Amino acid sequence: LRLDGRGSSRVRRRFDKKIEAENFVKEFHKEQLDRIQNPTQSGSLLSRLFKDEAEYWFTSARVKFSSGHLIRMESIYRDILPKYGHLTIDKFTPEFLTRYQSQEKARGLENSTINRNIQIFTSVLNHSAKHRRIPYNPCFGHSKLKEDQYEMMYWEKSEAVSFLKFADKKYPKGHPDRWVFVV
Repeated sequence: LRLDGRGSSRVRRRFDKKIEAENFVKEFHKEQLDRIQNPTQSGSLLSRLFKDEAEYWFTSARVKFSSGHLIRMESIYRDILPKYGHLTIDKFTPEFLTRYQSQEKARGLENSTINRNIQIFTSVLNHSAKHRRIPYNPCFGHSKLKEDQYEMMYWEKSEAVSFLKFADKKYPKGHPDRWVFVV
């Protein structure tokens, strides 16, 4: 039996009778269809709390973070866990994340901040799915908010000259911080 058609992984079983093999194939396809039609009915999604998965993620994945990234993740983690740690994993659907985006936008947060917060949810659940603690990530497919692109502003020549004159006076030749002027 091929899982997804030609070229995909195979499932092999040995049966004594043809009818047993046919029943296995029917049952296998029925389970796949049930999993697709009722994705949140999985027992492990209903029995696991976000807090437990977040703690597992933070302790096992922290070795991959740079020190700066770790500080940012800890602060977001401290904000998110008290509010959402008590929820079971099946609640973290794309619909839930869309409501979360709306609530945070109403509070006045920037799209980039909201996206970083949502990244915590998706990272935790992706990590758990990769480590087979949950069958899949229920918030898969959720899209981030579009971030505002700000136009980069440049100094006029007169502004650059004014700054260089200021830096030259503040850090004259021979001063230990002359590198500021040079940069």
